[in-house]
Amino acid sequence: MNLLFHIGAEKTGSTAVQEWLHRNSGALRESGIWYSETLGRPNNTGIYLYAGGVRSDEGFLFRGAVTDEQKLDFIKKTRLHLIQEVAEAKNAGCHTFVISNEHCHSRLISPRVIQHAADLLQPLFDQIKIYFVIRPQLDMCLSLASTQARVGGEVSSDWFLNQMRPDNHYFDYYGVLQKWSSIYGRDCLVPVPYRRNKDVIAYFASELGADPAKLTPVPRVNEALDYRTMAVANALQLKLHRPNGAINKNATFFIETIPVVEKLRLDRSFAMQLQAGYSNSNDALFAEWPQIEPADLEVDWSSYDEKGNLHKLHALDEYSPVLTFIVERFNALNWLERAKLKNAESKNCELKNAFPQAIKLVDDAIEYARTAMEIQSVRAQAEQLVTTLQARKQFLKSKLNSADS
Repeated sequence: MNLLFHIGAEKTGSTAVQEWLHRNSGALRESGIWYSETLGRPNNTGIYLYAGGVRSDEGFLFRGAVTDEQKLDFIKKTRLHLIQEVAEAKNAGCHTFVISNEHCHSRLISPRVIQHAADLLQPLFDQIKIYFVIRPQLDMCLSLASTQARVGGEVSSDWFLNQMRPDNHYFDYYGVLQKWSSIYGRDCLVPVPYRRNKDVIAYFASELGADPAKLTPVPRVNEALDYRTMAVANALQLKLHRPNGAINKNATFFIETIPVVEKLRLDRSFAMQLQAGYSNSNDALFAEWPQIEPADLEVDWSSYDEKGNLHKLHALDEYSPVLTFIVERFNALNWLERAKLKNAESKNCELKNAFPQAIKLVDDAIEYARTAMEIQSVRAQAEQLVTTLQARKQFLKSKLNSADS
């Protein structure tokens, strides 16, 4: 069995590829193509978490692994489950196993962690092909800025300068290919120019020998944000996780549904300065990897004007406390309403003597109310509701016990 290993890069349609593989996994298996499930769906994040070992990474938080012991347990299980899954794929008669995770590009930086993944994968497959999709560094960074805003990070001129420093592994495509080829062998690496393959799903379908017309399509999603939405995110600085690793459920402000009228634009001079930092690295890339041509990494400077709008991203900073108060309070009040709705549903179940379901609904209501308790402005109201719900749960338990006796 062969392995098609898609390591990114990020911001080159990776999300669309993973969603396409996930939605069509059943049909693909019938064609002898197995998209890994044990590594996570739709994005196979388990492979990069496994390879990197026990360390601080938000990916572990999404898997419920907060302590070092929990992370180590996750890593051990990932290895075991992947080996079992590959065996299952072989027994099913599949000829190609697919792993897709763009974090391998951005998080697996040292040869040691790349080797760690190879030590697991190489014994399992007859042949491995590793695909790395490449686009101009400046285009990548502009897309990355939207992701930065989504996760509560600040976007500014200093952020761009720090990200696009010449020694940043993320944008050093030559360095990435050299590191991975030194472990897997040059013949295993397939650099893919994004500019010539913008329909990345069609590209990978061709590589897999799959017919896209017979599979469920995935609509293209514009991942860019309006620059004003990014300004709001800068002012809010809401983090996706609490210090204890728990997800911050009071951080949302509909960032994905705000209309995009005007994207973030850098002024031409600043943009040219950033891209110029990769001239030497890109020249080495062209010389060593002829699959990538200079035109593949040329920036369309006609889309950059003299002024840009980057300077507007901190226009709302003065209002940060007020905006944060509004967003967090709206979220908390929403959790309280959801708690009350669950309690009302519980009462309907009680009328039908469906006490186990009623108790489960009250438990949900308590969880929602405790989420609201995280916000100071509604904490007292939420605490009172939790007390009421806990008393109601005890009452329902007594009714259940009476019914059982």
